[in-house]
Amino acid sequence: HLHLQGNFILSLKDILGHFPSSPNLTWRDMQHLVVWTSEYDPLANNPGWKKNGAGLMVNSRFGFGLLNAKALVDLADPRTWSSVPEKKECVVKDNDFEPRALKANGEVIIEIPTRACEGQENAIKSLEHVQFEATIEYSRRGDLHVTLTSAAGTSTVLLAERERDTSPNGFKNWDFMSVHTWGENPIGTWTLRITDMSGRLENEGRIVNWKLILHGTSSQPEHTKQPRVYTSYNTVQNDRRGVEKTADSGEEHPTQENLIKKPLASKSPSGGSMGGRRDQLADGAHSEAMLRLLQSAFSKNSPPQQSPKKSPSAKLNIPYENFYEALEKLNKPSQLKDSEDSLYTDYVDVFYNTKPYKHRDDRLLQALVDILREEN
Repeated sequence: HLHLQGNFILSLKDILGHFPSSPNLTWRDMQHLVVWTSEYDPLANNPGWKKNGAGLMVNSRFGFGLLNAKALVDLADPRTWSSVPEKKECVVKDNDFEPRALKANGEVIIEIPTRACEGQENAIKSLEHVQFEATIEYSRRGDLHVTLTSAAGTSTVLLAERERDTSPNGFKNWDFMSVHTWGENPIGTWTLRITDMSGRLENEGRIVNWKLILHGTSSQPEHTKQPRVYTSYNTVQNDRRGVEKTADSGEEHPTQENLIKKPLASKSPSGGSMGGRRDQLADGAHSEAMLRLLQSAFSKNSPPQQSPKKSPSAKLNIPYENFYEALEKLNKPSQLKDSEDSLYTDYVDVFYNTKPYKHRDDRLLQALVDILREEN
């Protein structure tokens, strides 16, 4: 949970940093922006993805996907963004409900038809959060599994069984929350399933009462009137807008042999495209920063050294073998013998080793080599 909280804080900082000119955005606006612009494609190989009734991809582990800050900022443009309608709340319950018994290996199914307060001031036509409040008495509550299926057919696990939860106290007016039905029209019949998953013969209890609370808006938010269109991750990562163009757009991967064979470029201002690119660097500040970044990659325990200011005729003396060593570190993070000492400890997994990441890192290293070559 700490890891998820840390990621959320970083994401929130990233988001807020882009909106100094949009002071009218509300917290609910931000939720809609995140939901409507997050991308699931980078995580598509993970199990559990489903499309809800509003056409949104959602996952119990990854929510609505990977935060796409650029798409979020573009959608939130104050010149085009319309704030979401006022939030409404509709409570659905059965005043005639009689407690239902539940035993080992048993299941209680409750069908909940609703018009979502249609015709009233608090009518819901577009969902945000769904809240299920219940009182359940049970001898071992950790054996219970609760699933809610929306009128549109989206199934959400509100509560999974928990082997170490041996409490006999059950749940008293307990709130279960889900956002998996975000954007759906709630009108229709919802289905609640409460199941004993253990088979322990001594288990017994009952469903005492319940109510379904729908949170959403009486009218459809403006940005949801067009279908959600997802972008392929390969398209996103290859989007070079705002990135300096390079002379060579080929797919060649840098290797030790290639690095050694390529001659150093001339320092002459008339040296063609290389000279043109060098003129764009302000006093070599960018290349110095890149150099320190590369040097830090060789040893995470040794802080980057501040390079003394060089005369125009000074040359960098870094063996090409070091570049090759850096490339090996970039391309084979999960093959290192001691992951504790790896620069990529947080990324040592199968997901990081997919081709898009290697392709990106190869380009990064080649760019570093090109910049350093210009300075020699």
